[in-house]
Amino acid sequence: MTRFRGLLTCFFLCFALVSCDTMPTQEAALDDVAAMRGGGGGGKLKIKGLESLVTMHNGQIVSASYFAGTSANDLKHVRSVTKSVVALLVGIAIEEGHMGGLDDTIGDHLAGTANLNDKAGITVGQLLTMTGGFQWSEIGGNEFGIWINAQDQVQYVLDKPLSHTPGTYYTYNTGATHILGVMVAEATGMSLDAFAATHLFGPLGITQSAWDADKQGNPYGGHGIQLKPVDMVKLGQLVLDDGAYNGTQVVPTTWMQQVQTVQWPLNFVYGDLTDVDYGYLWYLDHGNADEVVLAWGYGGQFVYTVPALDLIVATTAKWAVNANKKGPARTGNFGSHRKRNST
Repeated sequence: MTRFRGLLTCFFLCFALVSCDTMPTQEAALDDVAAMRGGGGGGKLKIKGLESLVTMHNGQIVSASYFAGTSANDLKHVRSVTKSVVALLVGIAIEEGHMGGLDDTIGDHLAGTANLNDKAGITVGQLLTMTGGFQWSEIGGNEFGIWINAQDQVQYVLDKPLSHTPGTYYTYNTGATHILGVMVAEATGMSLDAFAATHLFGPLGITQSAWDADKQGNPYGGHGIQLKPVDMVKLGQLVLDDGAYNGTQVVPTTWMQQVQTVQWPLNFVYGDLTDVDYGYLWYLDHGNADEVVLAWGYGGQFVYTVPALDLIVATTAKWAVNANKKGPARTGNFGSHRKRNST
């Protein structure tokens, strides 16, 4: 019975997570569920913006529902879930010897391809934890919109001044994660999408995907992947199985463990997420009965994994952004955080 209650709680939590612009309270989500179940809803899901909801339990897809004209074969923009994918690709690139490790620097991989200014010493580990030190205003600002319209989006990031010593301050930064993706491509000698197709998506059985690119043709490292909802849950299965999928070790076990280890304590509360910290480009919620590992994309794109329940829920939702403000729709207290244990 306890496991059943936990399963129901997770479902309700997922309903609460898929609002297009903000997360409603759990009470509001339960009202929506009540309406869906007969309170004038005619049996139709009424959660704002929801396009798909896929649930996997004990390694099997137990439900896949599609709304608002979405079908099972549609590729959906998963927004910043892309960042979590890039974290997995970094681990694979390190395991295969293309990258030396967390201490590799921007200078190790991009020297000669861009003007690094004073950014040459920023490390892979710092980019994975959003602590590169760049002056950046994406949460509550319009940095994303300016960056996305820049003529050279790699150089735009590298031209930004440093507002903090790298490694001392968390600032949410899609542009810096794009730099990380370009570094992976340089290190492997393959475009980021080709490397993903060969070493991640292929072993997961993901045969259809798309990936937006910048003006220089670099697939975006911070957003831009399009996936089928039924393929999104496969990313969560890597969490549950320590990087393995159907008996094949896709991502190194030790790397998956690091991804799920708190690398930077954010300690923020956001809707039903009550104690969230940061791993390597994945969020970790400790505030509910069972811990959650979360890939989180703008506007309701989620891969919500509960290891203790062997449960994964993936959602996609409609998202819309102002032309001059295309950053994440989050307005909680996690845009920036000072160094851990600082006084």
